[in-house]
Amino acid sequence: MTSLSLSAALQRAEAGDHQLQFAVAQYCFERGDVNSARRFAQLAAQGGVSEAALAAARLELVDLTGSGRLATALHWAEAAASDGIAEATEALAKIRVLVADDAASGIQAAEAVLMDKPEHAALCAALSALRDAPELAPPNALDPSGRVCNHGIVIPESVRDWMVQLAKPWLAPAAIIDPASGQRRLHPVRRSDQAVIDWERLDPVAAAVLRLGAERCGCDWRCCEPINLLRYPAGGEYRLHHDCFEHDPLTTSSANRAHVNQRSTTAIIYLNDDFDGGATAFPALALAVQPVAGQLLQFANLRDDRPDPQMRHAGEPIRQGEKRILTFWFREHPLVERD
Repeated sequence: MTSLSLSAALQRAEAGDHQLQFAVAQYCFERGDVNSARRFAQLAAQGGVSEAALAAARLELVDLTGSGRLATALHWAEAAASDGIAEATEALAKIRVLVADDAASGIQAAEAVLMDKPEHAALCAALSALRDAPELAPPNALDPSGRVCNHGIVIPESVRDWMVQLAKPWLAPAAIIDPASGQRRLHPVRRSDQAVIDWERLDPVAAAVLRLGAERCGCDWRCCEPINLLRYPAGGEYRLHHDCFEHDPLTTSSANRAHVNQRSTTAIIYLNDDFDGGATAFPALALAVQPVAGQLLQFANLRDDRPDPQMRHAGEPIRQGEKRILTFWFREHPLVERD
């Protein structure tokens, strides 16, 4: 759009041209103005543009920190699905997993949305595999204080493979958070590839894995950063580090640790174990955990509300093969507002 045509389009959109409202929403989103994109997408959806309803739902999922975002996303996903928009079915299933009271009811709600739709047979099979997984034994403490726990195998092989395939398009060299600036940058201390499965990228299976992992750890899923999938090739490692930070990468309000919404708990799900090396080591605890595919490892990062230096850990070098894990970082306070 030229500045003149944009001005004219905005006038017509504000005057109630619903197709132009949808076009303006797309234009705003492409230029990073998510709030305006939300507004125009919702106006277009209210005017009966079915594709705009799906866009309105997805735009709520770009950032879930605002009040009522999930409820609004659910409303528009239901509207788009009822209008027969095929892609809305998967979005609706994902949102139903997130808004459910617990993981089990979320999985059932997603299956109800997806059932009898051949194009979603693989999604349904993965969700069924999660639903039918054997009941887990209580967690096993790996250190005397119980700060490091092994929860056993929490997701079956088919779901592990699903997560690997889901994350593939977004894999990129993993960065660290610079302690001086709070900015992300590449550093030889961390040699791996990373895919961030944010709220928009999440699918119903990944949403269910998030809910199950959070429940197993006794954490609120709303406190979790977007899931990260990490891939360590031969020679890959993450040298000794702490998961807490001095600068919160999700806010710019303060560089003071006392004001940071800290990572209180870390959980790792090992997606494979057909490699040599790659243990998760806690030198101060004289502990090294060798990955077992499907197993969940949980550890506390804080003691007395401060980063616990004994929880510095390392992903030891991979001698042969490739290691893949899911990482969940749970904050002290929610990142997703309750509706």
